[in-house]
Amino acid sequence: NGNIGVVYGEIGFHLTNLERTFIDCVVRPQYAGGPYVILEAFKKAHNSLNISQLLETLKKMNFKYPYHQVIGFYLERAGYDDSILQLVRQFDQINYCLSLDYMLDLSYFSSSWNVYYPAGFDR
Repeated sequence: NGNIGVVYGEIGFHLTNLERTFIDCVVRPQYAGGPYVILEAFKKAHNSLNISQLLETLKKMNFKYPYHQVIGFYLERAGYDDSILQLVRQFDQINYCLSLDYMLDLSYFSSSWNVYYPAGFDR
């Protein structure tokens, strides 16, 4: 998984492309400022994020957990089109219940993505 989505930057350093960065944020939200910050990032990247490339990168990374569910949840809450959400739904089944972050109050649940989330995520 280490080199998937890694590019050589203009300043001479290896760094991750935008799509890999978003995957890393979803997988380890505590290192990215938490769910609210990640949601804002998805909103701001609306015109920059290549969803097909993001899903292809996710597939190559071959995670055991279905992170596509969390990505789909963020995309939905960030206002992405239904056609984009359909691409995520076609990625794999939505069978497992996940949480956006560790130690999260599990009061709110998205039945369409099987994701628990904190208050304040309504559009």
